[in-house]
Amino acid sequence: PVVSDFESDNETGEPKLLAEQKTRNSASIYSFVKGLTDVELNPGESKNVKYTISIPNDASAGAYYGALTFRAVPANVAESEKIGNEVALTANVASLVLVEVPGETTEQIQISSIKALGENGKSGSFFTVAPKTSAITIKNLGNSFAKPFGTITVSDMGGKQVYSYEINNTTPRSNILPKTSRVFKDEIKNVNK
Repeated sequence: PVVSDFESDNETGEPKLLAEQKTRNSASIYSFVKGLTDVELNPGESKNVKYTISIPNDASAGAYYGALTFRAVPANVAESEKIGNEVALTANVASLVLVEVPGETTEQIQISSIKALGENGKSGSFFTVAPKTSAITIKNLGNSFAKPFGTITVSDMGGKQVYSYEINNTTPRSNILPKTSRVFKDEIKNVNK
């Protein structure tokens, strides 16, 4: 097992694991994780892995995150390296860990943009075919996780409501990491050109 840092793609919220790092990001859980040791598995075997998250007394309040990445390494890798004529493929699996340290945090989000998207996925203010998707970009300016939600209403030129929906309407609600953005895309209906 390895503790890896990750970052958001600032679009979908997909985590991007960071390769071997010389320095850790300020929100890394690396120093919090205790008790990770190698786990030996026989073919077809599974085991529960226990570890501890231990928050230092001097940790600042706010969001911390990382990924526990488990790398499959063949048991005979040392022998294979000596011989030099074997190839081994390994698999990785990661589990994201989000930790919120209690205390005085800053919770602040900002809507960066609201766009209607045409058939080609491009935004605009004039469409020859009614747009079917909205894209709302929200930035987390705070130091804790944000799970924004709310009702969006779509009105026609006369101000009459033609459609409404709830943004980030998932269970659980999607997070926005501190100091990152996320674009929430949703289908819109009843819009005429």
